[in-house]
Amino acid sequence: MPKKGKNIFQKKTEAGKPDLTILIFTVSMIIFGIIMVFDSSVFVANQPPFNDPYHFLRLHFVWVLIGIIPSVLIYLWDYRKFSKLIIPAMVINILMLILVLFSGNAVNGSHRWLRFGSDQLVLQPAEFIKPIFIVYIATWLAKERPYYKNFKDALKLGFGQKLIGFSLTLGLVLLLIVLEPDLGTTLVIGATAFAVFLVSGTDFAHLLGSAFVTGVFGLMAGIAAILAPYRLKRVQTYIHLFFTGQVDDPQGRGYQIQQILIGIGSGGFWGKGFGQSRQRSGYLVELTAFTDSIFAVST
Repeated sequence: MPKKGKNIFQKKTEAGKPDLTILIFTVSMIIFGIIMVFDSSVFVANQPPFNDPYHFLRLHFVWVLIGIIPSVLIYLWDYRKFSKLIIPAMVINILMLILVLFSGNAVNGSHRWLRFGSDQLVLQPAEFIKPIFIVYIATWLAKERPYYKNFKDALKLGFGQKLIGFSLTLGLVLLLIVLEPDLGTTLVIGATAFAVFLVSGTDFAHLLGSAFVTGVFGLMAGIAAILAPYRLKRVQTYIHLFFTGQVDDPQGRGYQIQQILIGIGSGGFWGKGFGQSRQRSGYLVELTAFTDSIFAVST
């Protein structure tokens, strides 16, 4: 641990050199992302109300800069201090998730965003909870815990005293996100929590905890299906495609999947080339050509 009073920003010799493989890969993906955001968004950006082919490219540049600055600061910062900040960060973010349900602006029936001022500042709390919850899980699992050799001790001590609190926190976070509703983020956080917890140990407590996390995850999925039946229909569409090789209702609920498959299939192994994708030209719904479905354009 750093000595008391020492600057939290460590010198390069103390922090160590960056992993060049990760650094090169990250920079390459950033550059590739910038190119593909421009390629996939130019058609929509040329339409009203934007009327500017570089509109979304400029926005993406802003977000890249916003991401680089904290990344550099986090690299220079002593990572061991995260454990002292993660609980306040979790509490603040959970409060924001609650606030967005009551005062967030509804877009397509979803309350996911908090807007401040004259819509100049827009925050999506569910996006902040992703890295915060990962650090929370890692911090919790990094604490020294006894190894439970039998089922009884694991159930009484490990599960009863420790895992329930963790699972309730996970359940609360997933429930708040499901209520927005945002099933995608719920799946990401739930699957990540399960994976991290599963690989962190091998004793009975971890097996019980993994099963319980799976149960919480399944419960949230059930609630999501009840609150919005269209989600269940979407899953049924995926299942139908998987077992039959055909898109169910390609002009209705299967329209987006059909267009994605056309985009990927028409490109072949090497793709159609920069600026040649047809699916970016209004075939993919709303703004998904350069967001959720950008893979269909980039391939």
